[in-house]
Amino acid sequence: MEKIIVLNRTRAIKYSYQPQEKTFGIISISELADSVPNFHSSPQLKGLLKLQFDDVDQNKDGYYAMTEQDAQKIATFVKRCSSHFDILVVHCLAGRSRSAGVAAAIAKWKFGDDSEFFRNYTPNMHCYRLVLEKLMEGN
Repeated sequence: MEKIIVLNRTRAIKYSYQPQEKTFGIISISELADSVPNFHSSPQLKGLLKLQFDDVDQNKDGYYAMTEQDAQKIATFVKRCSSHFDILVVHCLAGRSRSAGVAAAIAKWKFGDDSEFFRNYTPNMHCYRLVLEKLMEGN
């Protein structure tokens, strides 16, 4: 993996349908109350992880936060699959908070620098901490 891109849901789906020169993987994050999107199965798509949780820090009023199990699935996916693709696309509905938190944690672990995601987005810190913790386990 050379690069991490944060997109909103619509742009991530379009990305999967556009011809790509480089291989890519997708971490797809949807709300629990929403349907899970379908992506084009192009030969360049080398890994896909679909998760559902809401953009909250804790379970409240019918909204559910990322769990440790969700974070572990992300860490396992990244550790096992990132050598199979050049670009990792991380998306959520708006492409601003949950996806940026996940992307920032992966960038911190993989490249040692998460500043791009804190400069350009508003990362969900609950997602960031959980994913980074799971990525760091065993290192």
